[in-house]
Amino acid sequence: MIEVGLGCTIGIVVGDLLLHWLGAGIWQAAVVLLFSILLARFLDSGTIFTTQLGLQSLLVVLLPAPAGGRSPAASTPSWAGCSPCW
Repeated sequence: MIEVGLGCTIGIVVGDLLLHWLGAGIWQAAVVLLFSILLARFLDSGTIFTTQLGLQSLLVVLLPAPAGGRSPAASTPSWAGCSPCW
């Protein structure tokens, strides 16, 4: 359970940071996915953690930005969702 929450949270943060530095696009999504999988495997060898981190970071990069633009507070719901895990 905690692997899912942490994987989602870290994935969103990694996706936000790399989206800010690299921008959006297909090759950027490939770089984000590669980096996310490598980071997840370095932190934990679990497949659920790796899947969640990679998927969430990829969704952040591939989904279109909201009409008002992205804000740094976009990661707040993921932190709030993970809080019951503690």
